[in-house]
Parts: sequence; structure tokens; C-alpha cells
Amino acid sequence: MKSREELEEELCDYCPWTEFGTQKVNTGPWNLCEGTRCDQAYENYLEEVEDEDE
Repeated sequence: MKSREELEEELCDYCPWTEFGTQKVNTGPWNLCEGTRCDQAYENYLEEVEDEDE
């Protein structure tokens, strides 16, 4: 399990605003990420890692 800092841009793969990494740009009504969903993305990462460990 990596820390949030260790993930760096890989954290974007778990972000709901980028449809969990399927898009390089977010397509919502906002223009820039500004890290507003990093906490949620990290929670998604932790859930996935926990699922893999089971």
C-alpha cells in the first residue's frame, strides 16, 4: 500500500472526476482539477488495495 504522496499522478486513476482514470482530462463543468477530489481518490485507492488483499 502506497501513501498518497507516493502515488503522485497515479492517484488520478482513482479519481471519480476523471472517471477513474479512463480520461486524461476531466469532462465535468469544471476546467481544472486543483486537487479537489484527491481525498476521495485516495479512499478509492485504499478500497481497491484492501479488495486485492482479501
